[in-house]
Amino acid sequence: MNLTLRGLLHVIADMPHAVAVYDSEDLNIAVANAKMLAIWSRKDDLTGRQFGEVFPEHVAQGFDALLRNVWKTGHTYDALETRADITIDGIPTTRFFDFQYKALKDENGETYALLHTATDVTDRKLAWENVAQREASEASINEELRDNNEKLNLVLSELEQRDKELQKVNDELASNNLELIALNEEYQSTNEMLHQTHLNLQQANDSLKVAYEKVQESEDRMNLAIQSANIGTWRLDVAASQVHWDNRTRELYGFSSDEVVPYEDVLKHMHPQDRPTVQTAIERALVPELNEEYDIKFRIISNSGELLRWLHCKGKAYFDQDGGPTLFSGIALDITETMVARERESAINLLIAERERKLQLILDAAKVGTYTFNKKTRRIQLNEQSRKLFGFTRKELITEDFPLEQTVAEFIPMATAAMENAIADNRSYDYSYQIVDKRSGAIKWLRSVGNSQSDPSLDVVFGVIIDITDQKAEEKRKTDFLGIASHELRSPLTALTGYLHILGYKGNGMSSENLANTVKKAEQQTNRMKALIDGFLDASIIDEGKMSITRSDINVVEMLSDIYHTYKDTIHSHQFSMDIPTENVIAFADRGKLEQVVTNFLNNAIKYTSKGGLVKLFASVKNDTVMIGVRDQGEGISQENQDKLFDKFFRISDPSSKDVAGFGIGLFVSKEIVLLHGGNIGVESEQGKGSTFWFTLPL
Repeated sequence: MNLTLRGLLHVIADMPHAVAVYDSEDLNIAVANAKMLAIWSRKDDLTGRQFGEVFPEHVAQGFDALLRNVWKTGHTYDALETRADITIDGIPTTRFFDFQYKALKDENGETYALLHTATDVTDRKLAWENVAQREASEASINEELRDNNEKLNLVLSELEQRDKELQKVNDELASNNLELIALNEEYQSTNEMLHQTHLNLQQANDSLKVAYEKVQESEDRMNLAIQSANIGTWRLDVAASQVHWDNRTRELYGFSSDEVVPYEDVLKHMHPQDRPTVQTAIERALVPELNEEYDIKFRIISNSGELLRWLHCKGKAYFDQDGGPTLFSGIALDITETMVARERESAINLLIAERERKLQLILDAAKVGTYTFNKKTRRIQLNEQSRKLFGFTRKELITEDFPLEQTVAEFIPMATAAMENAIADNRSYDYSYQIVDKRSGAIKWLRSVGNSQSDPSLDVVFGVIIDITDQKAEEKRKTDFLGIASHELRSPLTALTGYLHILGYKGNGMSSENLANTVKKAEQQTNRMKALIDGFLDASIIDEGKMSITRSDINVVEMLSDIYHTYKDTIHSHQFSMDIPTENVIAFADRGKLEQVVTNFLNNAIKYTSKGGLVKLFASVKNDTVMIGVRDQGEGISQENQDKLFDKFFRISDPSSKDVAGFGIGLFVSKEIVLLHGGNIGVESEQGKGSTFWFTLPL
């Protein structure tokens, strides 16, 4: 489990909606807040248990497979009004949920956890079903009314025809009394038909009354369902471009008690970013060929421009035979809390991602690896940096025994005991050990630090791994330095003591020449000790950041010429040559410090060049920069050693240089002097062909 995510689980536990987190591909439940437990109808702690094990009924319904697919693909899965057969207080119950499965990924795109959010929308679903039933009932009643209207039209048509016949009969009666009896009989027959028609009309009226009562009952039920769900209703008069609202919808929009509102005024109260989308949805709903329902979510704002709430509106348009809209109506639902919760969830996810990114940057910068150790399963999980430390690739399978397989044998008992004791005593641990890098075979020093009691609710130990190979190497260099320093200081001190004893015992009887010679040798040993101590002091001053230079205009050619002639006249064990400009080269620098760098180069060249070999001092000017260097005929330096030459206390450990005296601070001090002058320093060498040490100085 990622450390930062674990730290935020407490925040998730208090979120206002149902949330659960799974931290493995096996759907191990890392946390589930109270609302999620209520949905699951569980009161026990499910942390550390697998989803499929706890809810086998959910596996049968496919939810387990959906979660696993999100883990593998990394694609978020959203579902609305999805049926779930669950058990509440031991009773099988069908509920409906809006839910989301979202993969949480690290910066490399790898899924390390799943975020499961859910909302019980059963009441909303039932409300929608009631609306659908009402619409179906209305459609049935409309169909029945159409049938009755057709019957009524037929009766009226018959009546009209009879009226015409009666008129014809009356005309005939006026002209022919002989036909009176026949006409009376026909009239009687007509009256009977009229009576039957009256009965039919009465029956049609009774049917219409029953139908009206059904419509009224259905409307009452729908209104009750809408009021229970706190849903508003609306109707758009397309021809008049006016909107009719119920009280709830007017309340949602923040309008007064006026029932009818111009359509343009409604649009003005929509968020400018949402308005085009809403207009397009309405226009498409009013095209009968598209047969699209109106279903959209948008924001509404007050007259002052402040956001009032989020609405979810659904509706449908009905058309006449010519394709003209006769009715466009629907409902409006306040979803502000849901949208705010999603925004908060997004903000938390962004916070989690940002904190994880910052933590990872800190760990990467410090080259610190992290790991978890499961006390029960004994499984170890490493982050990417820990994998690099042991030599594993990002996707390489890690076995339970890998720590013992890679730990150097002499450290296994200590490392095993440290971990086991920490787990047994429920305490922290901190130990160092050596491993063999799985990929390179190199020996590394690692330090493991962890706490077995970091989270009592989990059977997991959290720890970090630090590569201390360089630190151990530095400690060894310091130890070696102390040994060499003791040896180097002891040699001139012993010689000086001997010369002082000679002067003490034989000084009075020595000739002036021998006395002067002995004093000179004692002085040389004193100078040698002074040079050693000066080197220590320079290194100490550099560590404290207190080294400074005193600049003045100096003649570089003159300085190099003086140094060259001093070495050529006093050292006869080697040959010397010089290649420097003939004209003066003036630099603004500290001559004493630069002489220290050049003499260090020359002394090293003499140490590593066989007697009689050539040591060359050279300089050249290019683009307002002078380069000064020393070339020797020594054994050369490997590339590996070249990268460390200017590190403090570093000494080449090749067999050819084991008898060469030195502390490993001369080049370190030289590098700091050159950098203080704004120059660069370096070496070029090939084994068997000698070395060239150089530095540059701006003019």
